[in-house]
Amino acid sequence: AGLVERYLDSDYVMIMLFLLTDPNTSANINRDTVWVMYNNEPIKMPVLSEFRAAYRNENRDARVYDRMGKDQLVQSQFSGYRINWDFDFFPLRSQAISTDRATINASVITKTRLYIKNPGFKPGERFLIVVRDVDNPELMGSVAVALQ
Repeated sequence: AGLVERYLDSDYVMIMLFLLTDPNTSANINRDTVWVMYNNEPIKMPVLSEFRAAYRNENRDARVYDRMGKDQLVQSQFSGYRINWDFDFFPLRSQAISTDRATINASVITKTRLYIKNPGFKPGERFLIVVRDVDNPELMGSVAVALQ
């Protein structure tokens, strides 16, 4: 969530997700089954066409994220895993068409950008990132994020 902290005044904020499941489990996800819970309210991803019409800083976000070196940290901590580089809910405009659905499992890390409309995040606040299976709503996971 380093980009959220860096751009608290931005209309949209980017969070890079690295998704895995428990061993012997797989999950199908789509745009409707990945969201942020903030102040007990769900914040869904915008539709890609609406997002692109309203926001023009994806390339800046990608450059700043790359300079932060987070991918190298993930790769070193999960060196035994492959990373799915082909999937992205919000690809850069110069990249391939976005994917609205993916299967995540325990052996391949699925990496994607998650953009949401900024609800007014402030330093010190917490929010949840929630991921739920399309076909089995009981199969879900979440992670708490604390802004510094």
